[in-house]
Amino acid sequence: MFDLIYFETEIDNECYILASGTYYKITKSYKSRVDGFYENLKVWQTDKTLKEWNGESEGNYNKKYINTEFLVMDMKFVTTEGHSKLEFCDLLSCNKEILHVKIHSGSSQILGHLANQGLVSAKALVDGELNKKISDKIKSCTASLKAKNDNFNRKRFEIPQDFKASEYSVVFVLLCKDNIEIKEGKPHMPFFAKSILRENVQLIRNLGFNVCIKAIKETKNN
Repeated sequence: MFDLIYFETEIDNECYILASGTYYKITKSYKSRVDGFYENLKVWQTDKTLKEWNGESEGNYNKKYINTEFLVMDMKFVTTEGHSKLEFCDLLSCNKEILHVKIHSGSSQILGHLANQGLVSAKALVDGELNKKISDKIKSCTASLKAKNDNFNRKRFEIPQDFKASEYSVVFVLLCKDNIEIKEGKPHMPFFAKSILRENVQLIRNLGFNVCIKAIKETKNN
């Protein structure tokens, strides 16, 4: 017995999508706009050495960047109004790049969650109170690294008082399973994931940030 999870087809001027047992109908024009957005989304170009992904969890992958040109912010929470917790990002580069890392196995829900994380972190940085809390958390993380290595340069990661969103980039890093096709540096995404990403990216850009994406293919250990 086979369970069809995702399928797309076009008939006349309509596009039909079967996802998780439910059919959806959208216009070709809307699908074209969403596909065009994703095609034009910038791929992250970096001079930093990125770690291979060998299929480990996101948390263990992020730990590979300890003592590198990235500050590991995974599971480093700040408290927001109402006492909820905010994880600013997974990795913060010394080039003002805010990285959100997720394993991409094809799920629109997980990819949508990733897009929302990017928007939440961008909103937090332009919020004066949360900006200070994030800045304090970064200083706390860098202080512990400085204590272990006197040559560690804390200033590279700290948020300046004259913070400008236009100087920062929100980067979506996708750790791609073997079955995920990567084309020109971007992974294949289901339509609904691209649609959610488009909405969030537009909002992030409206706040002044740059946005880009990076696919990292799974490397199998022999």
